[in-house]
Amino acid sequence: MRSRLRVLSLALGLALASSAWAADSRDFSARLDPPRVEGGKGDTVEVSVVLEFKDGPVAGWSVGVCTRDPAVARPTEIVSGAITRTGGPGGGPVAFLDENVMADGATQGVVVDFANQKTVPAGTYAVMKVRYALTAQPPAAPTCGEGGGIETRLDICDTAGTPAIRTVMIVGRDSILAGDRGPATLRVCPPIPRQIRLAMEFDPDARAIVANEADEASLDISIAVDDPAGLAPPLHALGWQGGVRHNAALLDPVSLASSGRANQLKGGAGPDFENLTIQPSGAVSGVTWGVIINLGTIVDTLPIPVGTGVAVLQARYRSAVTLRESDGDAPVSTDLAFSDDVGDPGIRTAIVIQEDNERSIVAGRRETATIALEPIADEHGFIRGDVNGDDRVDIADVIALLGYLFNRGAVPPCLDAADANDNERLQIEDPVHIVMAIFGLGTALDPFPECGRDADGRSLGCRTPNCE
Repeated sequence: MRSRLRVLSLALGLALASSAWAADSRDFSARLDPPRVEGGKGDTVEVSVVLEFKDGPVAGWSVGVCTRDPAVARPTEIVSGAITRTGGPGGGPVAFLDENVMADGATQGVVVDFANQKTVPAGTYAVMKVRYALTAQPPAAPTCGEGGGIETRLDICDTAGTPAIRTVMIVGRDSILAGDRGPATLRVCPPIPRQIRLAMEFDPDARAIVANEADEASLDISIAVDDPAGLAPPLHALGWQGGVRHNAALLDPVSLASSGRANQLKGGAGPDFENLTIQPSGAVSGVTWGVIINLGTIVDTLPIPVGTGVAVLQARYRSAVTLRESDGDAPVSTDLAFSDDVGDPGIRTAIVIQEDNERSIVAGRRETATIALEPIADEHGFIRGDVNGDDRVDIADVIALLGYLFNRGAVPPCLDAADANDNERLQIEDPVHIVMAIFGLGTALDPFPECGRDADGRSLGCRTPNCE
């Protein structure tokens, strides 16, 4: 390296025959861009060296970049700027280019044309990029956003290399030292861990239920990954456990079951172990779950892509109270939240993640959900047996009601219409009554077959009345 730098000094001296340092240093400035760069340990970052020639024409230049603390950021490579490839004779490379990387800095020396026929006009040029390996290990906290991390400074300097290379430009016979010099800061940041986020959301069409004994809402419980560091690979879940609490005075849990991708695991067989429990009362009312994907020799995992929630459970709720407009009752909202205290003993809410063959339990960030209980409307029209709300009673209504009762299907838009035997409950007897009415094997209760209202004044309510 020492011999190469001597060649550079000799080349500049012979080509330029420069005098002692002369002219105005305000005509030449140098800076590093961007002025601040952040990354994590092991990352490679780039800083451009930008020279501004306010006078010209320029016959050559040299520049040095010094690193204050090479233990934090070590220069590894130089990428030559476009001007070195196109600024020389005939629009080609410059006549002489010497670039060096050392432990604590980097240098560049350029002679545009040994014959002094070609020069570079005044202007601003990114003459090279210096790549740095970030090698320091910062403390885990605080994050860079909170003022943490380990910093080092980069400077445009006159001391890089042996012998030292000054940062100068050559105009005619004058060597002009750089005046304004803009430094840069490199900061090594602690990693920002990916966060497991537990989310729950009611069906958009059922964020409110009628406060009676039959209307239900489905709550999807999902696992998601928030990844501030931008790490692309998904996480892989091996199991999940936890609980969701509710206000037992307002809500009754009806069911809890695995759903979505969880049911597709292991070729459609689902997880090897599931313990899904409803805790309707006690110190903390709620639902709990414990799921283990693999107990046997067939191994599977649940991929969780970054930023995308994967639904794994579905819970269904109905109102524990009856609210009526005729009694002056107003709508009531109630919250559901992930909790470590549901059950006896309480089930800690966590996800088991497999990463690089290491398994770790991640508690995760937790969201809440809110559902509104709406009072039963005073008056609403319906056709008894019109479960799907299409203004007619046929076999499609039987299928819709069976799906709701036994296969977690859609909630009928008007529960009174689905209550075929008018006993203020939805049970297996109701689809039987509808079949008998369709085929003339029994007598349908009013209002049927025309739109009407419940004569006895009792009502399960209609979220959407299916006739006027």
